[in-house]
Amino acid sequence: MTWTLSHCRLIYRVSALVAFVCVVVVNVAVVNDAIADDTPVITWVKNDAPPFYVTAPALTAGIGDTLQALYEQALPQYQHTTLNVPLGRLEHTWQTYQPLCFATMIHGEPINDGYQLSRPNLLYMPHGIITTEAHADTLPLNERGQVKLTQLLSEHTVKLGQSKGRSYSPRIDQLLEQYRDNLHIEVRAGSAETFGVLTMLEHGRFDVMIEYEFVLNDYVERTHKTGLRFLPIAESEGDHIWGAIGCTNSPAGEAALAAINAATSEVVQHRRYRRNVGHWLVPVGQEIAYWEEFQRSLMSPSQIAAQSQPLTNTNQDYNETE
Repeated sequence: MTWTLSHCRLIYRVSALVAFVCVVVVNVAVVNDAIADDTPVITWVKNDAPPFYVTAPALTAGIGDTLQALYEQALPQYQHTTLNVPLGRLEHTWQTYQPLCFATMIHGEPINDGYQLSRPNLLYMPHGIITTEAHADTLPLNERGQVKLTQLLSEHTVKLGQSKGRSYSPRIDQLLEQYRDNLHIEVRAGSAETFGVLTMLEHGRFDVMIEYEFVLNDYVERTHKTGLRFLPIAESEGDHIWGAIGCTNSPAGEAALAAINAATSEVVQHRRYRRNVGHWLVPVGQEIAYWEEFQRSLMSPSQIAAQSQPLTNTNQDYNETE
């Protein structure tokens, strides 16, 4: 084949076009990398505490697993990573990441200055007493079969088992603080905290634990052991315990919570959310009452407006990252 001037010019133009395309591809890759590097990150916390977080293979995801997944889906403007932290270490971890978020907090005044809270996004039924069948017969009960917690704590020395860092509703926390001299608290830390406390209770290491009924239901379903009983607490009757997401008490945490609050109405209407909550949190036979209370207290326009700002300790300035 004879190479003419026209052939050479064609080859030159093709080579120039290839070079141009390569430059464009490289530049697009660089821009994409820059965008990825500038994307804010939410680091989520999980712990080994079924049924809040389920690490073992299970047919139904944990409550916290589902909440986190739905918020990750609703917040594509963030990158999302997950960190496994025992509940007892969470207090010392908030400022390590900007921000760190935990999907299964109790909505109320923060118990320390490390975090702030989203608007409520979950309704829990009241806590109760879990104890052995034998010890249940020794507890002071009212005519409705509810434990009179004030009488129990004021008249007896009580061995209470709990996970490290565990808190309850404001009313129960107040009673535990009021009668702390009569309490001997056995704390379980590390992995498998909730499961471990239930196992220790079953073996008589302490008298009672305070927990949700669905936690005991999950334990029985997993272990097929039936030696423990749930008893409602008289002082908690009618209490509605609201769940929320906690994020680092910092500007980055406040920005994340603003996005979380904006996404909450969408998240709690999601079919996956409704199925998971129905599986774990809604007592059999109380489905209508549960969702009516949920809709009235959580989803009315006035409640959404009132709860849209992060709940934080008003005496706390933002901490620098340690």
